[in-house]
Amino acid sequence: MRFLITFQLKEKEIPSDYRRKFISFLKKSFENYDKDIFNKYYRDKDPIEKPYTFSVYLGKALFSKDKVILEKNKIHFTFSTIDIETGLHFYNAVLGMKGKEFYIEKTNSMLLEELRLIQEKAIIKERVIFRTISPILIREHNKETNKDWYYSFEDEESISILKRNMKYQAVQYFGKDAEYDVEQMDIIPLNVKKLVINHYGVFVTGNVGSFELKGKPYLLDYFYKSGVASKKSEGFGLCNLVG
Repeated sequence: MRFLITFQLKEKEIPSDYRRKFISFLKKSFENYDKDIFNKYYRDKDPIEKPYTFSVYLGKALFSKDKVILEKNKIHFTFSTIDIETGLHFYNAVLGMKGKEFYIEKTNSMLLEELRLIQEKAIIKERVIFRTISPILIREHNKETNKDWYYSFEDEESISILKRNMKYQAVQYFGKDAEYDVEQMDIIPLNVKKLVINHYGVFVTGNVGSFELKGKPYLLDYFYKSGVASKKSEGFGLCNLVG
């Protein structure tokens, strides 16, 4: 299920670390809607693998290290999930926020203006082309040091690390049987570039553009609907199907 939300902003200036504000909006929506649903996704700050992703479209804007100045007082927020139950909870939770100001800074707030369902495309082939609408994070995490390294498609080891990220996602959702199918996938960058993103005050490397995936249709469908790679529930890895 895929939804598009339009927000009206009070002011045109927002923090460059804006994704965290939308994570807070989601948390607030679920918390107001149902405490049990909130705990299902955000229990005690556990790193729970969530079956959804989102993107934030700002339109024309000027970016600096700390701020983004928008041309218009509008933000478009796309939410996507493979799980119908999650989609229904999202719809009801966010609908409960309509008409309520949500503050992203002391002097700036956003108001939910419109919420609508977007029709998804069916995936029945074993080859697709995706184009990112939120950056993909290729992340290697060291459990011993608790440190992260982020890669671009320019890096030689990027594909193997990306596949590791995707394997973790798929196994969490489908179980161990999906591990082999992910290992057999082909990931081919087509027209990609890297960019630096401010996320929770840390500047990380992300990847945008188009890439080809070859694999089992059930996996391609999963990544299309639930996002690709790391930190997808924090506003990364959402793609459109373009071929």
